[in-house]
Amino acid sequence: MEERTYTRKQFLKTAMFKKAMSDVASVLDRFSVKFALVGGLAVAYHANPPVTVDIDLLLMIGRKSQEEHDIMGAFMDEGWRSHPLHFGYRHIGLPKSGHAIFRDLPQATVDLIFAGGDPFLAGAVQDAEVHEVQSGLHVPVISTEDLIIMKTLVGRDKDLADVSELYLAHPDVDETYIEETLSRLE
Repeated sequence: MEERTYTRKQFLKTAMFKKAMSDVASVLDRFSVKFALVGGLAVAYHANPPVTVDIDLLLMIGRKSQEEHDIMGAFMDEGWRSHPLHFGYRHIGLPKSGHAIFRDLPQATVDLIFAGGDPFLAGAVQDAEVHEVQSGLHVPVISTEDLIIMKTLVGRDKDLADVSELYLAHPDVDETYIEETLSRLE
């Protein structure tokens, strides 16, 4: 069995990450769903904080309940299992629920965070840049600024620690955009 202790940055380079991302992208492409890597692994792409092995994806969908149902059905048809996620976010626009999908080990757990028409989240996914995170694997990754905003809004201790890591790794972030967006969203 593959060792499951990685730094976040190392995990982006594993076969497990590549397989999970390729399989998930294949299903999402059938629905023309835009998505972006967020959460701890997006932090890892932009900086190099400690370990995480779940893949967080923010999905922008139209008719939330029907499209979410159809997408989850497609994953189940592909052999994925799921359990619901419930988030305690206090801020308007941040998703309140999602699904953790997984296969038998060694596989990464993928957290699908379904977001409807929130303008900030839609823009964050739309503006995500596609990066080659390992040879042959191209993944849209949320911008450093949008990631700082999301993690600040969520506000857990580990998210605020990630914000610090991002600022250390990227001292040239667009502070004006971050401050104006946070003021508008808070």
